Amino acid sequence: MPDSDSPYKNLRELLARGWPTRTAIVGLVETLGIDGSELLDSGSTPLEIWHHLLSGRRDKISAIAAAAAVLHPGQAKLIERLMEAWMRAAPPPPCPFHRLSRRLFNLPASIGSLCKGREAFLERLHQSLRAGIGGEAAAITAPQAVHGLGGIGKTRTAIEYARRHQEDYSVLIMVGADSESALRTNLANLAFSDAFGLPEQSAPEEDARFEAVLRWLDANPGWLLILDNVDTEEAASAVEDLLGRLSAGYVLITSRLDGWSGQVQGSDLGKLREEDAISFLIERTGGRRQAKASDGEAAGALAFRLDGLALALEQAGAYIAAHRISFARYVEIFDTRRADMLKWCDPRLMRYPVSVAVTWQASFDQLSADARRLLDSLAFLAPAPLPRSIIGNTPECPALEEALLELSRYSLVNFPDEPPESFSLHRLVQEIVLSQLGDTAREAWERAVTLLFHEAPKNSQDVSTWNLWRWLAPHCAAVFHKNNLCDKFIYARSLLGTYSCFLSQCNGDYNSAESFLRRALEAQRSALGEDHPDTLNSLSNLAGILKLKGDFAAAEEIALKVLEIEMRIWGMEQPDSLSNLAVVLKAKGQFAAAEFLLRRSIAIQKTQLSPEHPDVLISLSNLATLLSTKGDLEGAESLFRQVLIIRQRVCGVEHLDTLTALANLAGLLYTRKNFEAAEPLLRQALDGQNRILGAKHPETLDSFSNLALLLIAKGNFEMAEPLLDQVLKDQERVLGSKHPRTLASRDTLDKLLQTKNLSK
Repeated sequence: MPDSDSPYKNLRELLARGWPTRTAIVGLVETLGIDGSELLDSGSTPLEIWHHLLSGRRDKISAIAAAAAVLHPGQAKLIERLMEAWMRAAPPPPCPFHRLSRRLFNLPASIGSLCKGREAFLERLHQSLRAGIGGEAAAITAPQAVHGLGGIGKTRTAIEYARRHQEDYSVLIMVGADSESALRTNLANLAFSDAFGLPEQSAPEEDARFEAVLRWLDANPGWLLILDNVDTEEAASAVEDLLGRLSAGYVLITSRLDGWSGQVQGSDLGKLREEDAISFLIERTGGRRQAKASDGEAAGALAFRLDGLALALEQAGAYIAAHRISFARYVEIFDTRRADMLKWCDPRLMRYPVSVAVTWQASFDQLSADARRLLDSLAFLAPAPLPRSIIGNTPECPALEEALLELSRYSLVNFPDEPPESFSLHRLVQEIVLSQLGDTAREAWERAVTLLFHEAPKNSQDVSTWNLWRWLAPHCAAVFHKNNLCDKFIYARSLLGTYSCFLSQCNGDYNSAESFLRRALEAQRSALGEDHPDTLNSLSNLAGILKLKGDFAAAEEIALKVLEIEMRIWGMEQPDSLSNLAVVLKAKGQFAAAEFLLRRSIAIQKTQLSPEHPDVLISLSNLATLLSTKGDLEGAESLFRQVLIIRQRVCGVEHLDTLTALANLAGLLYTRKNFEAAEPLLRQALDGQNRILGAKHPETLDSFSNLALLLIAKGNFEMAEPLLDQVLKDQERVLGSKHPRTLASRDTLDKLLQTKNLSK
C-alpha cells in the first residue's frame, strides 16, 4: 500500500467525501483496482460536497483522474473516460437542502415588535428579491443594496427581512464587508463551520477556504447572502467583483454608499416617522423607565430631537432603561449635553457596537477636504430641505457640486423627491459636526452665510420672491441663531436686513423682524458708520416695523433722525424719508403735518420718477388714506381708484399690491356706506390675501376685520360675531393684546355684543 503522504490517501479521502452514492464509489474504486470495502463502511457521504466538487467542471474531473493515474499510470486515459462517461450518464443531482434547509446559520436574533415603521420597505424589498425564488435560478437574482445614513437602521432592516422570509431561502448567511480584506476573510471563515462540511474546513490558507466557500455557493442555489456595512469605495468595488463570481442565489447589501453599478438595485432607507419613533421609545423602555403622565408628550419631544434615526433611538432607549429615568429627564440631559449623549454606548444593552458619534466618524474620515468643508458649513443651517441651486450660485460652484455629490455618496445628505431639486442633512449629523469644529467654526459659519446670501433674493418685498424666501427662511433663522458674534461679516449684515424685511412683509412677524433688523443695524453702524446709505435704509425700515407694531413714538423718533441725517448729507429732502415720517405722523393723529409731508414727497417723486413707479403709488395710497381720515372721501376715492387701475395694468389682478389697492378702495366705499359695492371688492381682496399671505397675516386679519364691520353695518350680526371673535383671538396671538388693531377689534366686538343684548 502507498504511504500516508501519497496521492492514494488523498484520492481515498476525496472519494469517501465526494461521490454521490456508495455504489458509484465502489464502481470507481474497483476500476482503479482499489479495495472499496473500507469506504463502504465509512458511513454516509455529504452529497452537497460532491456536488460542490463535481458539478460538471472538467478541471475537477481531470484533477481526480490525474490523482488516480499516479497509482495506475497506464490507466490515466481510461480513468478519465470512465469518469466523463459517468458524469454524462448520471450527473450529480441538485444539492439536497435537507441538511442545511431553513437553517439561519449566523444571523442575529430578530427584535420582533420593536421593528417599527419598516413594513412597506420590507415588502418592497421582498418584491425586488423574490424573482426566481422557488425555481432553479441559473444566475444570481438582481442584488439589492439597502443604503442610507449611518445609524438609520440598514443592518437591522436586512436582518428583519431575512428572519421574516427565511422559508424562502435554503440558508441565510451574513458577513461583514466593510473592506476588501474583511469581505474575503469573513467569507473564508464560513468554511470553518460544520454546516458546510467543506473539505477545506481545516485549511490554513485563507484563499483556499475563500474559494471553497464560493464553490459551495455556486453549487447550492437558493441561499441569501447579506453583505453588511459595505461603506467604502474599496469595499464596494470588492463586492461588485464578487457578484460576478456568484450564481443561483440572492445577495442583500447594506451600505452608506448610494452609488452602485447597473447590476445592483439600490433602495434608500429613510428615517422613521415620528409616530413610529414614539412607539419604539415607549415599548423599548416599558417597565424600565420612570413613568409619568406626560410620557406621550415627552416621547414626542425626544423623537423630534432624534429625528427618526434608529441608532439614536436605541441609544436613548437603552440609556433611559439602564438609568431608570423618565423621557422628560432624558430630554433635559440631551439638551444640555448633546455631544456626550450621542457618544454614549453600551454594546451589550444596545446590540450596537458603537455610538452615533463614532458611527459617523468613519464616514467623516473618508471625505475629501472640499466635502468636509461643505459639510461643516451645512451644519450651521436648518435640518430642512435646501434648494440645490444654493450650490450653483457661488464662485466655487463646480467644486461645491462635486463636494455635495461626495456627501451624497456617503448618505450624509439625501435628495428627497419633495420638494424637487432639494437636498437635506439629518439633524444629528449637524449636531455631531458642530461639536467637532473648534477653531474652524467661524470660517465654516461665514461659508454658510455666503451660500445663503448668494441664493437669497435681494428684494424681499417682491411677492414673486417669497416662495424661495420661505424655503430659505428656516436656514437664515438657524445660521443667525447658531452664531451672533460675526454680524459684521459683509454678507451677514446684508442677509440680516433682507431676511428681516421678508419676516415683516410676508410673515407679519414684526417682533422677529425687529430683532434681526436691529442686529443688522448694529453691524452696519460698526462697519460702515451712522451716515452710510445702508445704515439709513435699515433705520427707515426699523421705523416702518415699529409703526406696524404700534410703537408710534419710537417710529417717529427714528424717522425724524433719518430725515435729519439725509438733509445734513445731501442738503435736500428725500421723498422716501418724507413719506415714511408722514405715515408715522398720520398714525399719531397729526394729520396736517402728515399731509404736508406727503404732498411734498409726491411732488419730488413726480420730478424724479414715472407716474407708475411703485414709490409714487405708495405715496398716493398713503395720501388717499389720510384724506379719508380727514373726511375728504371723494378725494380719497379718486386717488384709490387711480392707484388700483395702475396696479391692475402694471402688476396684474392677482398681485398682492393690486389686492391691497382693492382692499383700500373697498374700505373707502364702506366708509361712504356703499356696502353693496364694497363687499364684493373686499371679498375678492380677502381671497387673494388669504391665499398669498395666509389667514393669520396682519394684513389678512385687517381685511377679515373690515368684513366683520361691513356685516355689522348691514345688520348681519350672526355672521359678524364669530368672524370678529376669531380675528380678535388671532390678533392677540400675532400682534399682542395691546396692539392698536387688537384693541380696536376688542372694542368693536364689545359694542356688537352690547347691541345684540339691547336688541333682545
